[in-house]
Amino acid sequence: RLHASREEIIETLGMAIYMGGGPSLMYAAEALTAFEEVNNP
Repeated sequence: RLHASREEIIETLGMAIYMGGGPSLMYAAEALTAFEEVNNP
């Protein structure tokens, strides 16, 4: 585990969306959902 905070994940996903365009938005939404499922028991 890297113990990344939610804010760090959002910042990283934002950069991925900026660089990758529209398709990245869908993957970012799924990644954030997965992160929240894992970190909120």
